[in-house]
Amino acid sequence: MPPGRNVKLSELSVFCRQLSICINSGINLVEALSSIAEDMENSSFKKVLLQVNDDIAQGQSFSQAIAKHKKVFSPLFVALIRSAEESGGMHKVLQYLSLHLEKNVKLEQKIRSITAYPIFITVFFMIVVLIATFFIIPRFEALFGEYGALLPYLTRVVFSLNRFFINNIHWFILAAIAAVASVIIYGRTPPEDTI
Repeated sequence: MPPGRNVKLSELSVFCRQLSICINSGINLVEALSSIAEDMENSSFKKVLLQVNDDIAQGQSFSQAIAKHKKVFSPLFVALIRSAEESGGMHKVLQYLSLHLEKNVKLEQKIRSITAYPIFITVFFMIVVLIATFFIIPRFEALFGEYGALLPYLTRVVFSLNRFFINNIHWFILAAIAAVASVIIYGRTPPEDTI
């Protein structure tokens, strides 16, 4: 499930596990939610759970109550809870959701660890290129220009490209910002069919 801005997958997984244990122990849903919300450290998630609990106390089903909080509970999550209400296997569905979310958390951690090194290398490479572009190549160009020697064609191309890049650096910066913003927006767009 794509969690809300202030609710992590790990927190949602723990919530599902705790609620599953409570329901399997015979504690009614209102008492279970109230108890879990009381011990919740995340104030945003706690507020959501208290609102859900109030809605249930006023006669709404669990699935109807959580459906109001789309940033925390996805449509698929709500659908699974609704089917659990109809079948009577709420604690099993919550246990499944907890395990599924735990797997997602582990997968995210693996992805972060795998991408950490390439990101470091990329950033280091970009720093080296920028140092060469703004300091090293212009110095060489000025040095060779003092002697007035005819430079090889490839060297002249490198100097020309370097000047073009420096003269149009603002456009490259804008393009980079737009690309990064697009990636961030795409990354934060949750798929509709995930838990």
